[in-house]
Amino acid sequence: MAILAGIAVVVLGITHIKPAIEGLQKDLADMTDDRNRERSRANKAEKSLAETREALQQEQSAHNDTKSRLAQANEARNAAEKRASDLADQLARTKADLEAAKQELAAWEALGLKPEQIKGLKDALAQANTAIGALKDENSTLAREAKKWRQMYEELVGAQPEVDPEVGVTMPAMRGSVIAVDPKWNFVVINLGKKNDVRERGVFLIERNGRLVSKVTVRMVQDDTCTA
Repeated sequence: MAILAGIAVVVLGITHIKPAIEGLQKDLADMTDDRNRERSRANKAEKSLAETREALQQEQSAHNDTKSRLAQANEARNAAEKRASDLADQLARTKADLEAAKQELAAWEALGLKPEQIKGLKDALAQANTAIGALKDENSTLAREAKKWRQMYEELVGAQPEVDPEVGVTMPAMRGSVIAVDPKWNFVVINLGKKNDVRERGVFLIERNGRLVSKVTVRMVQDDTCTA
């Protein structure tokens, strides 16, 4: 009877412990699934951050290249305009010299100078006219060059239309969340993108617990996210 009683106690204990063990196994499986999901979400966030960093580096490189081209165009434009201005001054001086020579020649003819003297003055007058013609041609060429560089400069400057940074580009009202922050590169990733009609240089107000903590400007837009 004692052995039977012991067997009954063991069977009874197993009957109570088995559901607890099964419950613990289920909880462990659920925790493992949750951990795997969190790990997958973290990997996706890390990949998004890496892609955003790379895109920002490319954007910075393109920006520096545009600045360099703009500086070169501006320098060439200034040089062409200075040369054109110098030629205009030189042309004005030559015209003044020509007018003075004409007046002097008329005065000498009125005084009854010898033909060889008048011929020398006429030769000088012809040389002055030739010089003026050459200066006019060079001035026209430089004016065209200055116009070309000015247009290039205006195209480069006009490639980025001015936008009030306090207002930004107009966007429809929307609400989203910050899904990643990179303090090193000083940007955040927001879960709104082209599908939500987000636009570059649009402005978002970032709130935390109902309080405004920051104002950010959109720098790059993907389909489902944007970087600001």
